Amino acid sequence: MRKPASSTQAQDLLDDLTQLHQQLSGVQEFESVPLLEDIISAPQSSSLSFEQQLLIHSAEKILPEIIQDFTPLIAQELSRRLEQELHKTVAERYANVKKNPPR
Repeated sequence: MRKPASSTQAQDLLDDLTQLHQQLSGVQEFESVPLLEDIISAPQSSSLSFEQQLLIHSAEKILPEIIQDFTPLIAQELSRRLEQELHKTVAERYANVKKNPPR
């Protein structure tokens, strides 16, 4: 069973997700996004078949479009989950205060 999040954890989560959302919504160019080849090294072209080279080239061509298409969906899903987590945290706090009112 998951432990209830403290208000500090909830605030940290909110801050992190807000910052991530701002970063994702502010990206206009893909120059700041690392390319796959910057992260891992692909086998040398000479050891790949023509079909493999063609597939890699095609994937590199469409990847920026895919990133651009899905970035708003990712930001929307992050916001939705954050809102759910915050509602849950508030409900837990309210339930705790109701059980144990301040004196």
